[in-house]
Order: sequence, then structure tokens, then C-alpha cells
Amino acid sequence: MLQQIPVGKIKPSPYQPRLSFNLEDIRGSIQRDGILVALTVRRKEGYYELVDGERRLRLAKELGYKEIPCDIIEVDDETARRLVWKVNTLRQDYTIKEKAHYFQKLQKQYGMSIEGIARETDYSRRAVTGYLNVFKLPEKYQQYVWDGQIGIADLLELEPLFNGGASTRTQILSWLNQRLKGSLRTSVELREALKPHVKELQEARVEAAQKAIKKLEPTIARLKTSEDYERAAEALKREATRRREEAMTPEERAAKEKEEKRRREEEERRREERDEEEKRRIAEIQRKALEDKKFLQQVAEKVVAEKAAVLTEEDRKALIAETVESGYRPDMVEARVRDILVSREKKVEPIISRTTIPSDSQLLLEPLRSYVRQMRLWDLKVASKLTEREKKEAVTLFNEMCGNIVRKWLNTLKT
Repeated sequence: MLQQIPVGKIKPSPYQPRLSFNLEDIRGSIQRDGILVALTVRRKEGYYELVDGERRLRLAKELGYKEIPCDIIEVDDETARRLVWKVNTLRQDYTIKEKAHYFQKLQKQYGMSIEGIARETDYSRRAVTGYLNVFKLPEKYQQYVWDGQIGIADLLELEPLFNGGASTRTQILSWLNQRLKGSLRTSVELREALKPHVKELQEARVEAAQKAIKKLEPTIARLKTSEDYERAAEALKREATRRREEAMTPEERAAKEKEEKRRREEEERRREERDEEEKRRIAEIQRKALEDKKFLQQVAEKVVAEKAAVLTEEDRKALIAETVESGYRPDMVEARVRDILVSREKKVEPIISRTTIPSDSQLLLEPLRSYVRQMRLWDLKVASKLTEREKKEAVTLFNEMCGNIVRKWLNTLKT
């Protein structure tokens, strides 16, 4: 729904990933032509929340606009968040810093898992992890990433080292320093140099896991098959969850329970809203279908009345029903009228039996029938556009052509 909304009643989206906005490339066009493309907003309690149009809103405030055109949509928080991310992505890709901060915001503020962030933003789980690992670096190295001196590809190669404790963090910085100095020119060279260190680290982790498994799952004596490793992974995951919960303070535990309750209530609310929306849409579709059918009926009756006056009442009713069902245009109705007239001509028995007319005479008579049919179609399609004088000239010409054919036919009978 499009309407003018006071600028002061519109608030920026809390889901906006952009950290900076370039207003200059649209300033000239808005100063010259005004805001031609409406902003997209959604209703909140006492105000409107922006979904698309952050730069236009900022510029409208700078230029002293009182009201701006807005398209109001009804969407929930989750849909609004996805819309803000995708609309901005289509317009211009985000910077590395914007992506990393947005992923961190989804994780910390909205409690989303890495898998959830990956699904919502159409990134791989590994890529999301790489962006989040930036915040495990000192601020100095974070700035190197924002400036492009260190790439996300480098952090993806170093990902196995990020959860290895203080010693591996020192190794990470050492490898990054080599990339900064140019000793390792590409992320591919970094990957090759890391292979022995990653293999050593993985072996140490497997050994530590085997020791832990002996205590957690005594039934798994040694890790041999893929099933053994899967069972061991499940056991370690359960143990990690238990230890995480044990390490929580009472405040953190209460906050977690509160958040889980809020999520359940939110999911239930969204489910009810989706059900209601689905019912409303079905009812709207049914209502529009009924209105469309009534409208088509009226249009069909009018078109058939204009284009099919030569038909019988029965044929007109059948043609109206066919027009409504198939959605004929006026020119298509005309074509159907011609088809009906031609088919009717074919059903009419000739006035004189073919058996009493010589074959040559019969051939001469056929053009006369054809002229008669053409005259009917011509009268239906063209005559209404002619003046009275043109109509008389056309009828005279038609009679002359028919008279010549009849005279030829009579001469054939005499011979």
C-alpha cells in the first residue's frame, strides 16, 4: 500500500548491515526530480520501520522533506531481516567488514548458529566461520583484514588453528606476518606451508578425543570404523553441551531459558500468523476469481452483442460461455463468429440438387456460394466502418459479380 508518511515517523532498520552510505550518487537526481522510487517500510507500534531506502531517507532528512512516498508491507521480524540483507546485496555487495560485523550481530544479538547464519545469508558454513574468525584476531590484524592486506581466504586456510589455544594463536599471527611480508604470496602457498602443521594438530586432537572417549563411552574401545568415530563425535558433543551448561552463571542460565521461551513463543506466533495469512489469501483469491468471472461475463456479453448480432440466441449464449471460459479477446470473438457462420453454411443443403446440374455448372455455382459467405463476413467486419455511399457502391459491385456468375451458369444449362 503506497502512501505519504512523515519523515519523523520512519526509523532505520535494526537489521541494516551497511556501516557507511554514499549519498552523493543520488543527491543530484533527488534534488532535481524528487524521490521517484518509494521507500519500503513496515508498521510498528507508533512508527514505521524501514526495510529498503536508507540512503533516500537520510537524504530526505538532509533536504528538509516533511513527507516521503512509502510502500507499506506486512512482514514479521525474520522476513524483514532477510529482506534488508538481500535487497542491499542485489544493489551493491557488502564489504568484508560489513559482512563480518553482520554475522557477529546475528550470532550474539539474535543467538543464531553458524549453520543458521549460512542458511539466511546464502553463504557456506566455512565462509561464515572465516568471517567470524576475524574477531579472534587482535584489533591491529582486524584492520589489516578490513584494509584488504589479509584476505578471508587466508583465514579460511588458518581455520584449523583458531580453536587450538594460546600456542596456536601465536602460530596464526606468525603465519599472517609472513603473508604481510610477502614470504607467502598467496593463500594457496599458505595452504601448502600449513599442511604438516594442520596434520600434526589433527592427530593430537584425535588422540585427545580417544582418551576422553574411554571415560565417556567405555564401550568404544578403539576408534576403527566410521561408526566408531560417529558415536565418539556424538559423545563428545553431549559432553561439550554439559560442560557449557555447567560453566554458566545463574544469570546466563536464566537468560538462556528466557531466550528459548521467547523463541518458542515467537515460532508459535509466526505459525499462527502464517495460517491466518494463508486463510486470508485463499479467501482473497476466491473473491477475486468470483469478481473476475462476473466482469468477464459482462465483457463477454457486450462483445458478443457487438460482434455476433448475426448469430442465433442459442449460438450467442454458447459463445458468451466459451468467451468467459477461454478469455477470448474481441478479435478472437470475431474469429469464432466467422467459424460458426462458415460451419452453418456447410450444413445448409443446396437449393438445387447437385444431381440435376452438370458438373461444369456446379463448379460455376460454387464461387457464388463462396461470394455469399464472404459477403456475410465482410458485412460483419467491414461494413460498419463504411459511409452510406461506400456501402451502396460495394453492394452494386457485389450484385454485378453474382449476376455474372448466374448468367454463366444459365448459359451452361442451355447448352
